[in-house]
This record gives sequence, structure tokens and C-alpha cells, in this order.
Amino acid sequence: MNIIEKDSLIRFPEVCVLKASAGSGKTWALTLRFVQLLLSEKVQGNHPLNIIALTFSNNAAREMKERILNWLKRAALEPDSKEAARLSEILDLSEPEALSTKAATMVEELLKNYSELQVMTIDSFLATLFKASSIELGIPPEFDIELDREELFRYSFDLFLRDIQKNSKKRRLLEETVDRIMNNQKEDSAYLWNPAERLIKEIIELHGKLTSFSSEGIIAYRDDETEELMKECSRLIDEIINTVQTEGFSEYRRSNLWKIKTAIDEGRYPDLLKINYGKLTVKKPSRPNSTYQRLQLLWEELKKNLSEYARHYMETYYSPYLSTYREFLKILEETKRLLGRIVIDDISYKLSRYLVTELIPDVYLRYGERINHFLIDEFQDTSPLQWTNLFPLIENSLSEGGSLFVVGDTKQAIYGFRNADYRIMKEIEQTNPFPSARHEVKSLQKNFRSSPEILEYVDRVFKDRLPQSPYFTAAQLSGLTDFQQDSARHERGYVEVYEIQRDEQTEPERQKLIDIIKDLKNRGYQNRDIAVLTMENYDVVRLSSWLSEEGIPFLSYSSLDIRRRKLTLELIALLEFLDSPTEDFALSTFLLGQVFQQVALEHALTVRDIETFLFKTRDNKNRYVSFREAFPQLWSRYFERLFRLSGYLPLYDLVIEALRTFSVFEHFREEEATLVRFLEVVKEFESRYGSDLNRFLSEFRSSRDKELWNIQVPEGTNAVNIMTVHKSKGLGFQAVVFVAYEKNKNQGFPYIINHDTEGVTLLKLNRTLLSINPCYEHLYQEELYRRQTDELNALYVALTRAKRELHLLCVKNKDRENYPFNVLVYPYRSDSPKPVLESQELKETVPELYYPSLSPALYGNGFSDIEIGARKRGEFVHAILSTIHYDIDLQSETLLKGIKRYLESFSLDIPFEQILNELTRFVYSPDIHRFFKQRQFRTVLTEQEVVDRWGNLYRIDRLIIDPELIQVIDFKTGTYDEEQLTTYKEQIGRYMELLRGIYCQRPVKGYVVSFENRQVIAEI
Repeated sequence: MNIIEKDSLIRFPEVCVLKASAGSGKTWALTLRFVQLLLSEKVQGNHPLNIIALTFSNNAAREMKERILNWLKRAALEPDSKEAARLSEILDLSEPEALSTKAATMVEELLKNYSELQVMTIDSFLATLFKASSIELGIPPEFDIELDREELFRYSFDLFLRDIQKNSKKRRLLEETVDRIMNNQKEDSAYLWNPAERLIKEIIELHGKLTSFSSEGIIAYRDDETEELMKECSRLIDEIINTVQTEGFSEYRRSNLWKIKTAIDEGRYPDLLKINYGKLTVKKPSRPNSTYQRLQLLWEELKKNLSEYARHYMETYYSPYLSTYREFLKILEETKRLLGRIVIDDISYKLSRYLVTELIPDVYLRYGERINHFLIDEFQDTSPLQWTNLFPLIENSLSEGGSLFVVGDTKQAIYGFRNADYRIMKEIEQTNPFPSARHEVKSLQKNFRSSPEILEYVDRVFKDRLPQSPYFTAAQLSGLTDFQQDSARHERGYVEVYEIQRDEQTEPERQKLIDIIKDLKNRGYQNRDIAVLTMENYDVVRLSSWLSEEGIPFLSYSSLDIRRRKLTLELIALLEFLDSPTEDFALSTFLLGQVFQQVALEHALTVRDIETFLFKTRDNKNRYVSFREAFPQLWSRYFERLFRLSGYLPLYDLVIEALRTFSVFEHFREEEATLVRFLEVVKEFESRYGSDLNRFLSEFRSSRDKELWNIQVPEGTNAVNIMTVHKSKGLGFQAVVFVAYEKNKNQGFPYIINHDTEGVTLLKLNRTLLSINPCYEHLYQEELYRRQTDELNALYVALTRAKRELHLLCVKNKDRENYPFNVLVYPYRSDSPKPVLESQELKETVPELYYPSLSPALYGNGFSDIEIGARKRGEFVHAILSTIHYDIDLQSETLLKGIKRYLESFSLDIPFEQILNELTRFVYSPDIHRFFKQRQFRTVLTEQEVVDRWGNLYRIDRLIIDPELIQVIDFKTGTYDEEQLTTYKEQIGRYMELLRGIYCQRPVKGYVVSFENRQVIAEI
């Protein structure tokens, strides 16, 4: 079967589902299909803007764009390449030579208009649709999308708590919710001293769950029904006990009758759900007895009522949760409206309600282009809400003769915790959801990644061992028991599985891991050929420390966040001190760090000296003053300039100056990737939020946007890769060492979501409750199978990352065999010998990043030679003059408050009276007063912004508009020479030229005014 048909044979509309196991080339197939659509002469509506490929991650989108361009370039420049040959097979072109020409033309077009190459994540596509339809959705067009929801949620939660009054309904709801949280804690959990922190985490998680559905949460309260049930139960238990006592029946020693009665009488209804309701705990008489039969009937009736109460309990247990969440949501929505922000979770949720009511052609009209052909990668990771939003768009495209091409592997669906649902792909494999389109399901059965020995072990696990385990049913659901895959590789591989008894003290797996890595390197593998995988981030950190102690270079994908780097924390401590000099802890942290130690050693100052100083001054307020007095040379050379620049320089320039001052790049060349990423984050922050240092520090502490802070992994780095299995998805390595630890037994579910036509409900389900009433047994089993499927799929991903060698360390507890060891085959060793690779000459592929630090000339125009105090004073004068429109304003409260406010914000030590006197003398001076006089029909504008025809922005200090004349005034402070005066005249001349274009019929005059001299120094 041809995976990609010749374009002339495709019958549109078409829905093609491509099932692709690990290493079978699904991204290759998706890329080939995309290029076919671009170059085809037979496919209608195939302009780049009419084709879109949707991926699961930004990295996947970037990789696919590179592959598309590479295919096109090869087809254009290398007619004999295998890419050109493959494209010739699937394109029916009018001329044989047309492929090269068309590919070259397409490359030029895409490079000229790169944004037309629509390869993006599903979330990015939906966000673009959301922005285009914001007005119809009732959202102001000027809004920011918050990728990190936590900061906004915490701010709103503080407002929510502040609004709770004593004895109010909200307070009661909150107390009930906290009780639910505490009841759900594990028995060995620490006491919840601060429930607010736990509550906000629960709310954030609940919001993520509920916004993954298009329906709202249903709040169910059944207090009246419960009371009626308890009245009936009370009557029944009383009758049972009275009958037992009056008729002389004997109870078993573990009779539960009095437990039931006591719980009902004392109103402890939930305690009823902890009792075993099997047989009647009254001894059966030796002869048939009608009274005993009546007791049994009463008992069955009691069980029926208690079963109904159990159902009420399951459905209403989390009602306080939902009620609290809904009250919080009101404040959250108001906060988002006031701040002009939208959380990323809201986009799919709001779109789902909009798209079902809107005409899709109108949606495309707002989007800008019609999408005719959809290609979706990693389709098994699509969430129900994403599919709900995409469905009407795809349906409309298919109705116009378009296509849908999806690729995925349900066996690699490992993102259930992000609300992904592999069953969407399962359903589209089995049933065509678009009846008007041709439906075809294809499979890629060749594995181009792993050796035959590795695939043989995978088969042993999932086809031989798994059917004997309790996970078999879950495995069948995702296709782990019946897949077919053959290796396309010819070289021999190797698999070995080791059984290791877990010991927290000696950690025997540590030495085994080190020995395996050393053996691999002795047999020709480079560090970068090796990957160490494990399931949890915690274990990644632990394994990284072992390699570090052995001196083995490694690249930990869980430590790429620069906020984890010690150097970054030291720089942040310095910035915290500069932002707030009274922050003694920040100063102490920096002084004891490696950055300062490097420069301190040049002055014969040791760490011990710094520790002694900090100890002696531990009770001092404003420790920096003590440091300045104790070490004046160090303060003068390293801190004084930064201290004065803070609050004046833009954030990025301040960080650059700090790095230059302490020669950080020179002293920490091995940390250049960290430093470069840190500067990139600062630059990105400054472009979005300005130079607010305090806000940047807050963002550093609270941001959950890991991609923003992560270092991009350079290709070719010769280091062992250490990562979680989830991080390894889509990657392949020559040799993989998978360290598997035993998973704890199922701890149950905090809540299970029931989504039906009426809405979404939160259910409390466990084995005890379901033994009383099994009405939701199917939901419990479904959730259990989903969790087991996620675990099995993660295991499948781990075992299929290796190309030539797989080493599996089964670190298990004694006398137990929990997951994954009740699935894995161990011990195990391939029949083939261990491969020995030819000696490889390691080529340096990464250029050295080090460059000498920039000099202070970075700031331009002799910045360092200008007295900063004078510059601040000049800006202060401009700020004050902008508040004075006429001379009478000198007596206004607004001006007086403004002077005080600006003196504080500019940190100027100038007496208030002196400023006011200078302003008065300036305004009323003979040469200046005419510009401040109030006249009929006169309009005065200060700090007026004007844009020229090229888009350049200018700000005019003072613009006076009279009916007969336009006057523009530019204020100058400080001294000046003839050259500067010429520059001033040119500047005022540009302003006048702009104003002549605006006020065509009126003459324009310009004046340069000196504040200190109180006179006009130039008139044009």
C-alpha cells in the first residue's frame, strides 16, 4: 500500500488516518504529504495559506518547517536526490522538469513570505482564531494571553479571600472545601497548616480540568433528599433492633446494627459509608422463621436506602468545591477584564461555544484565509476540547473538497494528565466522523530506528508477558497487544535487563549505571550517543548527581531551566539588592557567591573574611552601608556605579553593566549558555513589560513558563543525555539506559469527572463507596484503565527510544512485584554479542560562544562622562514643566503634589522650596512669561507626541496653539556650546516642519529655551 498516493489518484474530499508506531517515520510521511500539496498541479486550493499542519509542541513545529524547506531545496537543487525521486512518484506534473522549477519557486515564495508556511501548534492556531474573533466573543481587542496562569490566579485568590466576611455563605463554603481537602489527604501526610496554598493549587488544577470540556460544572445539593433517606433509615434500623431484642435473636460478635443506629442518631451520616453491608449480622434460627424473613426484608430495604445515600454522597461530596470555585471564578473574570488578560485555558473553552453557533465561512473571513487542507501530527495527544473546536472547521473544509491527514500512535499517548484522549484517534480509525468524505486508514509497519533485538524484547514484554498481567485490558484499549512492526535496520543490536534489589542506603543501581556507561564508551560510543531515562523528575536530578560525581559530562533535560543554576540565583540576588538596598539577605547571598568571590580574591579578600563581616554586622540595619564603610575600595569599584544606575538605566542595560562590572563572562565561560539565555529572557521581558525591575524579579520567582527559561539544547553537545521518558518522546539514541523504579500502588482518585449531556459533575468514587452502590463502577474502571494505559504507553515509549542498545535496570523492592515489574521480562539478555563501534573522531560542531565584554561605550554618546545627577535633574525639570499650562498653575495643588512626587521618584535631594522658587522665577522672567500667559482661544499641549509620514515618533515639550500662530518650545537644562546649540536648532526645525504639515494655514515659530538662564537661546 502506498502511504502517500499519487496526487492524480486522490479523491477529494479525503480523510486519511495514518497509524504509525515508534520509529516508523510518521513525521517523514506528514512532511511528504505537506510538500505534495504545495507542489501539486492536481490539488485545488493548495496555496501555502490554504494548508495548515498542526503539531503538539513548538519544537515539533520548528522541526517540521525545517524538513519541508529541506525537501523543497533538495528537489530544486538536486534533481537526482532521493527526495526528488520520491516526489516524482507522487506528483503528476505536466513536464518532467517542472518539479525542480516549481520547488525553486516555492522556496523563494516561502522565504519571501515565511509566515505563509503555516506549521504551528494546535494551541497557537486556536489562539489566532480567538484573536480574530475577539469582538464577536465579547473580548476587548487589546488583550494579552497569559501562558502562565498561576500569577493571575494567585492575585485573584488574594482578592477572593479578602472579600470573605465572617459568618458569610462564602466562608462556610470555604470551610467545607478545606474539610474535603483535608479528608482526601493520605494518612501519612503532614498536617495542613496553610490550607490557602493547597486550595489555590486545587483551584488551578480544577480550572484546567473543567475548561477542557465545553460544558459547565453542575453543582448538586441534595440535603432535603438526604434527610428523608435518613429518616427512613432510622425507622428501619430501629425496627430491626427492636425486633431482634423482643424476639430474642442473637447477633454475631461483629454485628454492625448498633454502629448504624449510632451514626444515624448522631448525624454522622458519612460514617455509614465505612460499614460493611453484607449479610444481616443476626444469627439465622435453625428452623424457618417468618420473623427472621421479615428482618431480612427490612435489612434489604435498609441497604437500598443506604445505597441511594451513597449515590447522593458521591454526587454531592464536591459541591462545596464547585461552589467555591464558581465564586472565585467571578472575581477571576473581573480581574481578567480589568487587566485585559486571557488565560490560555480560556481560549479553547470560549471558542467551543462560539464555533457551534457561528457560520464557519465568517470565521475564516476573520482569520484571513480559508484552510482547505488540514494535517495533524501526534493526533493521539489531542484533547476533546481541541477536537471539538477543530471539528466544524475541518467539516467545512471537507464540504468544499478539502482534506484531513492525521498521523499518530495510540501506543504513545502519554499526556493524559494534560487532558489528551487517545480514544479520539481510536474512534476516527474505526468510524468516519465525516460521512461525505472518503475515509482511509493506513499503517506504517517498518521501524527505521530500533534494531531487531530491541523490537524482539518489546514484543516479549507487550505480547507475551502483558497478557498475563492485570494490565492486559488497559493494554488492549491502546493497541499495545496487537501491533505489528518489523525492523528496517540490518546491524545487530543488544538488550540486557538487570534485576537489582532496592537499597536506599547503598543505592546499588548507582554503580551499575556508571559501569554500563563506561562500558558503552569503551566500545566506541560517544557521550552524546547515550541517554539515561527514568519516569520521574526527582530521579533525573538524583541520577545527574551520580554522573557529576563520576566526572561524566551530562546534559540534564530537567535542569535546563536557568532558574535552577547557581549563577543565575547569584545574579538575581544582586538585582534584588539593587532594586531594594535594604534587602540584606540578597546582599549577603551575592557576597557569598562565586561571582563576587572571583573579584574579591583580586583584593586578597577571602570567603572567611566575608563571613566574618556578615556575622559582625548581623544586627546592623542597611548592611550595605556597613559594607561600604568596611570595604570602600570594593564598593567604589564594583557597586557604586550600579547603585547609582539602578532605577535609571533600562533593565537590559543594567544587567549588561552588572555582567561587565564583575567580568562574569570572563570568569564563567562554562556558563555562557546560561548567561546568554538570561539576557534573552531579560530582553523579552523588557519588550513586553518595560524596565520594571521589581516585576521582573516577581516573574522570575513565579513564572511557570518553562520554555521561556529553558536553555535551547545545542546540537552536537558531547554529553550523556538524562531525561524523563516524557521528555524523550520523539527522540532516538544509539544506546539507552532505562532506570525503572517500582511504582506505588494505586492511591485512588481525588475526584472523577462525569461529562454527559447535562454538563460536568465531580464524583467522589472509591472501592468502598462502589461496594455499597456500583452505579458509577464503569466510570471508576474507565479512569483506572486510563491511568494504566498512560503508564503502559510510557513504558512502550521508554523501550523504543534505543537504536542499537537497550539496558534496563529493574530496581525493585524485596518480596513485591508492582508495576512495571509485573509487566517487564527480567532478567534478560540478547543472544547477540555487544556491538563494538568503530572509533569515531569527535568533531566540534558548536562554536565557542565567548566574546569580550562590551565596554561602557555601549550606552553611546559619552554616557559615562555625563554627570548622572544632572541628567536626572534635567528629566525632573521636564516632568514638572509638563504639568504647568499657565502661570496660574504655579499655585495649584496638582503642581505642589507633583513636585513632591517627582522629587521622590527621581531620588533627588533638592529642597522643595528651592524648586518652587526656581519655577516661579523661570515662568515670570521677562523673556519666558509670554509662553505661560493665558489668552482667549489659546490651547497649550505639553509632551505632545507627533508622528511623521515614515512612522518616526517625536515628543514636543510645549506646543502653543493660537488662532493666528503656532509656537513650539523646547526646554533645555545645563550648559551648552555652539555645536550643541546647532543641534538644538535642527531639532526644533524638524518639529516646525511637522507642525506646518498639520496646521497648513498658520505660521509656525520655534524657540529653544534655557531653564537655568531663563531666556530664549535660539529662535527660528
